[in-house]
Amino acid sequence: MHAEFDESEALRSRIRVLEAIGRAQSRIGEVVALAAVTGNRDDLCRMLAQMLDITEETAHVVAIMSLERLATPYSRARISEELAELRSMPNPPEQAR
Repeated sequence: MHAEFDESEALRSRIRVLEAIGRAQSRIGEVVALAAVTGNRDDLCRMLAQMLDITEETAHVVAIMSLERLATPYSRARISEELAELRSMPNPPEQAR
């Protein structure tokens, strides 16, 4: 049972991260502009969390990603495909912010 909980929580966490990356990708210009004017990573994470309606922990993942990984069409397609695959799993975990 404990392993199932851990796996379920890991899956929910991965879905949250992929959703956050997708939001950042769809607003890449704003993300880059925000990063350019923000004084430090903590401020950037706080502002990204607010802008993208995600947790600061998840915003940290977005903040440390390379621009290439966020902006390329190939990366966008991979993120979308993985998210669709996870969501289509039998009994997918509830989505969380």
